[in-house]
Amino acid sequence: MRHLLSLILVAIISTAAVAEDWPMWRKDAGRTGVAESSLPEPLQLQWIRELPPVSPAFHSGRLQFDAGHEPIIARGHVIIASSVTDSVTSYDVNTGEENWVYHTNGPVRLAPAVWNTLVCFGSDDGNMYCVDLETGRLNWKLQAVPSDRRVLGNRRMISMWPVRGGPVIDGDRVYFAAGVWPFEGVFVYAVDITSGEVIWRNDRLGYLYGTQPHNTQAIGGVAPQGYLVVNGDELIVPCSTAYPARLNKNTGDLIDFKLPSPGRFPGGWFAAIDPAVAKAIRRGTLTFDDVVNQQEHEDRLHKGNGTSGVSRKIVAGQRTIDFDAPIEGVDGTIHSALATDQCMLVSTREGIIYCFATEERDTADVKRWKRPNKTLVQNNEAKRQAAAIVSHASSRRGLAIVVGIEDGSLVKAFLTESNYHVVAFDDDADRVEQLRDELINANLYGPRTAIIYSDLNDLQLPPYIATVLTTERRSIPVASPQEL
Repeated sequence: MRHLLSLILVAIISTAAVAEDWPMWRKDAGRTGVAESSLPEPLQLQWIRELPPVSPAFHSGRLQFDAGHEPIIARGHVIIASSVTDSVTSYDVNTGEENWVYHTNGPVRLAPAVWNTLVCFGSDDGNMYCVDLETGRLNWKLQAVPSDRRVLGNRRMISMWPVRGGPVIDGDRVYFAAGVWPFEGVFVYAVDITSGEVIWRNDRLGYLYGTQPHNTQAIGGVAPQGYLVVNGDELIVPCSTAYPARLNKNTGDLIDFKLPSPGRFPGGWFAAIDPAVAKAIRRGTLTFDDVVNQQEHEDRLHKGNGTSGVSRKIVAGQRTIDFDAPIEGVDGTIHSALATDQCMLVSTREGIIYCFATEERDTADVKRWKRPNKTLVQNNEAKRQAAAIVSHASSRRGLAIVVGIEDGSLVKAFLTESNYHVVAFDDDADRVEQLRDELINANLYGPRTAIIYSDLNDLQLPPYIATVLTTERRSIPVASPQEL
């Protein structure tokens, strides 16, 4: 609920109301979370949209840059990325009705950024996309990485170099980063938003030589994960819990970065406090948030027991701001909130988006867009075939890869006849879209399966990755057991 601070700041420091959007995560390139317009009031619930709950890439709270949906608002559109359905979707801000959806070949873990009528977003498939705000049509697509080489990452099939340095727009440029394993390569970009032309690329950040935590010299590097920030002439590249890198935003040259070293520097912290505060800690009237300050492999707190969530409460004089206080009409755990002069959006960890505005509306008139929950149409012959394949496989768990689909019947059969995570590749965009939509509507896409549009003659997969490798297409040659 840390993003609810944005809402409070909007109400406290607002000035004369002007038409204002929230075009990227935390409002602007500086990620201030502060809007200049006044919050509309009184607020009433207008619509509710149920989305698949986000599955963060990492379990640790300190690593969860993608713990929940992060909506943005631009020109009457509510735009939401999904790491479950691998998509970016636009909804009407007044009604919650879907305008368009754009699918990628991997999870979209970070919020898009909007400039004029262009929407930019990166995907774990290694590409940066730019689509039209009104139609969702592709304006340009940039492969930000050397190839289509894929791996299993965070329980999904992704690029070896996922785009997890979230896009930030400054002027007519969008900045982002790809690659999370420095030894495989890291790429930070500045791109012209209109044309998709690369202005500069820094690919030298994955092999920085220096002292490591074990007090030995070795090669390390930047591992971009999280939202990039523009601070004056500097571009800040977050590296999850590690020390962030600072680059010159005009040239891409590295200004500052420190590798981890013995003694937990950089990246650690301590508190220097006066005696009165120390006494408050000992007496339990002041404590720490143990989600932030105490994790596995971290030093223990020297004072206080630590309490989860206390960073979400601020006491200023006689006033208490409690971020855990419920909002009328909102069920579940609030993840984030944002506001413009038109509406307020609230996102919960359960995947539900609530929109509040000033229009009077009875509870019965609140539009609730529920998640589809359709039953898969199965083919009995495909189910028998899948069951036979599973019975001869080395395991009933693992990964099943289907190279080439006809109608998706074998893919669907694997989902009911096994515990496999099923990934299918095909070079026909219409077939991919049709099967993908069917699986999304059955609430199976993401956790159980993914359908990837790809050149079947250039699949770059790791060796020994699959328990089962098969095809639905008779035109694709299949090796005999003796040849495998």
